[in-house]
Amino acid sequence: MKRSQIIFSFFAINLFLAGCNNVSKDALRSDQKDHKSLSGQKTIKTSNGYLTSENQPYRSSTGHKTTSKIKKENISYNNPDTQMETNPDMNGTVPPAAPPSGNQGYSQEMIQQVVELTNQERRKHGLSDLKYDPQLTNMAQSKANDMDNNDYFSHNSPTQGSPFDQMDKMNIDYDSAGENIAIGQQSPEQVVNDWMNSEGHRKNILNPDYTHIGIGYTGNDNCWTQEFIKK
Repeated sequence: MKRSQIIFSFFAINLFLAGCNNVSKDALRSDQKDHKSLSGQKTIKTSNGYLTSENQPYRSSTGHKTTSKIKKENISYNNPDTQMETNPDMNGTVPPAAPPSGNQGYSQEMIQQVVELTNQERRKHGLSDLKYDPQLTNMAQSKANDMDNNDYFSHNSPTQGSPFDQMDKMNIDYDSAGENIAIGQQSPEQVVNDWMNSEGHRKNILNPDYTHIGIGYTGNDNCWTQEFIKK
């Protein structure tokens, strides 16, 4: 009897540990203050949702504009074929009126607001507006969908790798790039406010070198992605 109890306890412990290896959306809903992520980092609970406490990824191409030429050793970290319509308020283009196939919760209005709120913060600090980039938004939306569909919350995707790997796959050219992510915030105001109140995320928003922005959003679990590049 004791032997069977010991064996049962051993398997129970191992099952528990196996369930702590990533940040699932169900775990985030449990309202605990922090959780383990895929990379062993933690999340931070805000009054509106969650941010990752992983260092915000940043990568410079060190002069090589074609991303395929960028080597992994150039990555550093800061602690931070859809047709588009023209809209002068968005510095050129806006997201498609109809969501791409399979992108549930994709919201043109949400994305427009995040771009505008981000640029409002930059103007407060004497910085130029970031230009909305359709290709970068497609990448950001893909990342948001990936987090939603694969039930994780991290800069590094279990299926697509780092945000820079994803940019490479989508042939996005840049001189430098960064990413912010969040989950749970109910509005553009909430998510931009949370990012601005986090040092690493704030650095990305107020980085004077960035020139273009892409936003992803899923309404199912309010997954947010904010991609930055310098062209």
